[in-house]
Amino acid sequence: MSKSALPAIRIAIREYKLYINQAALASLKNPIYLQFLYEDERKLLAIAGSTEKKKNSFKIPDRVYRETGDECCVSRMALTEAFRLRLKWDKCENYRVIGEFSPNIDMVVFDLTKAVVVNRCEADNS
Repeated sequence: MSKSALPAIRIAIREYKLYINQAALASLKNPIYLQFLYEDERKLLAIAGSTEKKKNSFKIPDRVYRETGDECCVSRMALTEAFRLRLKWDKCENYRVIGEFSPNIDMVVFDLTKAVVVNRCEADNS
């Protein structure tokens, strides 16, 4: 079961990964594919779901729905790096953003300006 009943994402800047929780996927009716849409002026990230592959979509691994509480992890270096630069985020922080499902556009929308730091990544000792 998801730790949060609200749609949420966690962005791990150093790992270049986005983690989408089960509540966000459930809001989108447990899609097979995800699309990310970023609106730079207002710093909004929208996630749309689909049952078919579309341009720039990402297939959700089957295990995400099989394993209880598993988040969907997406590696997107360009996207996470754009967030870091545009929002002046620290590379060693992980950020969490609560989203809101918008039924009129069938997407979960995240206001990235409302991100909170959830934990600091370990320093690289190599």
